[in-house]
Amino acid sequence: MKSTVSLIILAIGIVWQYGQKILNLIGNILDVVNLGDFITDFQLWLVNNPNLSNTYGPWILMGGAAVSLVFVHLMIPLYRRWATDDLSIIFDPADQEGQFGGVGKWHVMGSPDPPLDRYIFRVGVKNNTAKTIYDVTGTVEGEAVDQPFPVALRFSRTRELEGNLDPKRMLLMDMFALPPDQTEWMDGIHEFTVRINGRDTSEVSQEFQLDKTRMPAVYLKS
Repeated sequence: MKSTVSLIILAIGIVWQYGQKILNLIGNILDVVNLGDFITDFQLWLVNNPNLSNTYGPWILMGGAAVSLVFVHLMIPLYRRWATDDLSIIFDPADQEGQFGGVGKWHVMGSPDPPLDRYIFRVGVKNNTAKTIYDVTGTVEGEAVDQPFPVALRFSRTRELEGNLDPKRMLLMDMFALPPDQTEWMDGIHEFTVRINGRDTSEVSQEFQLDKTRMPAVYLKS
């Protein structure tokens, strides 16, 4: 709303200062595309038919305003909802292969110590396009990772923080790890968010919840 008001004020100032030059420029453009005579004839028609213009003019303006409101508040959100992002976050804890969660070796980032046995939660990152997406990265933030700042995700196979994703391919990224014994997990419901980015793509994100009393313990936030 504030940006719209600022743009309107800016437009008024430009028209105030350069109004005549703008009109002359529009006139020259119309002459080039052979619309100058048409505009003149239309103006004469409006002068000679004041009742028609007075009757239908307000309805045309109101109809145009209604169409624009529907487009902005309905069509654009619907398009954004149904349009497919270049990247998507996949999570299926019921997967029979156990890709998205299971006990394994957890390499503590930056630590020379041997890997630990941990229950590792993973998320799939899928390329929905027919082209390779470069420099794919991810972060996880929230109570589950017990950090005040986003934590970088690592590709499960290579443990790299950044990678390229081939067309229509999905790769797994490690979100976080907890002790193998589920009774040692934190009590209560804990929320966290995964964010995925790639070169020349928009960020995609997904909110999750962790509750050790549920099965599966990690699930999409409703």
